[in-house]
Amino acid sequence: MRRKSLVAAGGILLALACAMIAIPGSAPHSPIFFALKSVPFRLENAETESRHLPATMAGGVAVFDYNKDGRPDIFFTNGANLATLKKDDVKFYNRLFRNDGNGTFTDVTSQAGLPGTGYDMGVAVGDFDNDGYPDLFVAGVHHNTLYHNNGNGTFTDVTAKAGLNRPDPEFGPHWGVTAAWVDVNNDGLLDLFVVNYVRWNFQNEPKCWHEDLSEYCNPRSYQGLPNELYLNKGDGTFEDVSEKWGIRNHIGKGMGIGVADYDRDGRPDIFIERHLLHLPFSQSRYEIRGSCVPCRRSFTGGWELHRRNGGGFP
Repeated sequence: MRRKSLVAAGGILLALACAMIAIPGSAPHSPIFFALKSVPFRLENAETESRHLPATMAGGVAVFDYNKDGRPDIFFTNGANLATLKKDDVKFYNRLFRNDGNGTFTDVTSQAGLPGTGYDMGVAVGDFDNDGYPDLFVAGVHHNTLYHNNGNGTFTDVTAKAGLNRPDPEFGPHWGVTAAWVDVNNDGLLDLFVVNYVRWNFQNEPKCWHEDLSEYCNPRSYQGLPNELYLNKGDGTFEDVSEKWGIRNHIGKGMGIGVADYDRDGRPDIFIERHLLHLPFSQSRYEIRGSCVPCRRSFTGGWELHRRNGGGFP
């Protein structure tokens, strides 16, 4: 399957249409107009003539108020040199844009300490230490990163201290594509669920051709990986309970994740693309369910849950 380069200029859709909202018994509101505002970000996926699978999936974004000024800011993940998985050029830097409140954004990546180091993909925002400031978990190829928000406009890489990114002697380096912060055991601390894709190695990657042109290989050419669940211990560290809770037993090629208490039993349920995983946490194990009627898989690999028949269930 031939894909055009994913390198593209980033932009923020601050507006594109107008809407009118009317409340019964009151005068209608004025129309809301939207206009397109650009942000100086360029996605660099390091695509080459010799096709490498990560180049097809680069790019992630999070919108969150990192400095608690009441305005949503924007964080973009970016690629790296595929041969080394290093950001050896500034063009590969991740980017944090501060919302200035006047329709403009300022690049504060360097002063915030968020350029990144590897080939990054997904991002999840959550206050894992309950200090009131949102932290960042960045998933990537063979390396994930946990950034602690220091509350002064800067972030610190606390991945090693947190006990993340430990070697996997059975499956080798993991390729993280996305993640979700979720309090799986209802102890008031956000735990971390990481979705992994496939086993990939730059030197030994399968080669696929269409006539005389190099092509990206189908994911069937790669072996899958287990996902990971880390319990927050409340002291800045996490415990890998993937095997204990049954996560590691299910090998797959994860793409997206959604969290919702779909049966309203007070315990958050986790949905992974192509599989519905229901977590009965009182039993500390996973139960694989065959289908998810109220779920709809998007073209990009995410999940959408919605209520049906006005019953109040997602």
